[in-house]
Amino acid sequence: MRAACNGVRALVLSSIGAWLTGCASFEVIHDPRFGAVSKEHLPTLIKSVKCELQTFYTANNALRDELRAERIERAKHGETTIPLSRIYDLRHFDLDDEAYGAFSLDIKVQDSFALPGTPSSFVNVLSPTTGHTKTLGIGPSVQAQGTYDNVLWFSVPQNASVAVKPYVSDAQARAVAFRQPPVSTEEDNLCYRRVVPDHYYQALAAGEYPGLELFDRIKVNGVQPLAAWLQENGDTMGISRNVLLDAHAEAEKRKPIPVEPPYGSQAIDGGQLSYIFTVQYTGGLDVKFSLVSSRWNPALSDVSGGIQQTGTLSIYVNGYQAAAAIGAKSALTAIAPKSEPMKVIIVEGNAKSKTGNEATKNAVKNQLEKALPESTTAGTANNMKLNEFLGEFSKDQTDPTQKAQTLSKLRELNLPLKTEKNVAGTVNELSKPSTRVITVPAGPPTTNNGRGVFRYPPSFPSP
Repeated sequence: MRAACNGVRALVLSSIGAWLTGCASFEVIHDPRFGAVSKEHLPTLIKSVKCELQTFYTANNALRDELRAERIERAKHGETTIPLSRIYDLRHFDLDDEAYGAFSLDIKVQDSFALPGTPSSFVNVLSPTTGHTKTLGIGPSVQAQGTYDNVLWFSVPQNASVAVKPYVSDAQARAVAFRQPPVSTEEDNLCYRRVVPDHYYQALAAGEYPGLELFDRIKVNGVQPLAAWLQENGDTMGISRNVLLDAHAEAEKRKPIPVEPPYGSQAIDGGQLSYIFTVQYTGGLDVKFSLVSSRWNPALSDVSGGIQQTGTLSIYVNGYQAAAAIGAKSALTAIAPKSEPMKVIIVEGNAKSKTGNEATKNAVKNQLEKALPESTTAGTANNMKLNEFLGEFSKDQTDPTQKAQTLSKLRELNLPLKTEKNVAGTVNELSKPSTRVITVPAGPPTTNNGRGVFRYPPSFPSP
């Protein structure tokens, strides 16, 4: 009986193990792009996010351009400030149109299979006695789980525009009340068939022209298009100091027309606007079986399985002060750069000495001639060795191979020990690279260009 039970146990566990190995392993993986976020649906979703962002960029920058145009007009009439009320009428997020925005889609699937361990009882019918029964309980507890994560990252230039010419009028745009699908390859790659220009971009973001749309709008709370929601968040973040002071005017070669000083000095800057939301779908299956009879008292089995899909959409919109806001936590950014000069140490090769410092060469030659024997025969041989040494000595001693060759020729001269040490010291000095310290003027302090500056530059400036 014990052998039979062990055989049953081994068979059950082997079967379960074989099934689970085929279901959850590195050889058999799942594509998380199915169901609610399928690979067929992803291109449409990606286009929708892209078009919502670009619609927001266009509407936001239209307000910026209108405010700048009013500043220019007021400057032409000799005004030096702009009323705060006009800033609020044309308020917008201080979008950095020289930077990228980003969005990502993170699609994750988690599936599981389990035998929870409900014991099954089997009556031992081979040796029952009066008032006694023997039972065997088998309750396997096995679980397998697999997680599959697919992340798609996209960067969107924040100077992108959905403007399509020729423009249409407001009346023409409102004449078509329902969205029509793209009818050509060209339209399939556009966000709108046509647009209504100027301040009507706000209405475009709000979804008031469905007949112009060539993508599925993403609705916040089922009502407000995502582009309009982003615009609303930009307003909620407050009026940026850069907008109040027109901090970007210097780069545009225009004289800024700021608001009155108290408002600008007490303002803050919007850095980064992000929106992250997660949608989760869960499904499961639980199967139970029980059998009660005179022989099986009772037999129970329980198998459960489940699958969970999680989709996360993350959107990042960067203002001019995004880097300053992110770096502020670690004190890496400052309002303006320091004006103190900077000392720079430059290490360079001994270029001036390698081809013949004549004064040093002549001094060494005179020193060697005095130390060499003066007999005619010996003098001739020594003169040849001297010339060989001087030839090696005039070369670049910073090269280790050349230095060794020069010292070898020096030893062949058989000089007095003191003289040889003096000349070898000269060779060693010439083999060292030279260094120099220069001071680089930092120039006058610069004003904030709307982005802030890094306190610690990644490298020294060029001299």
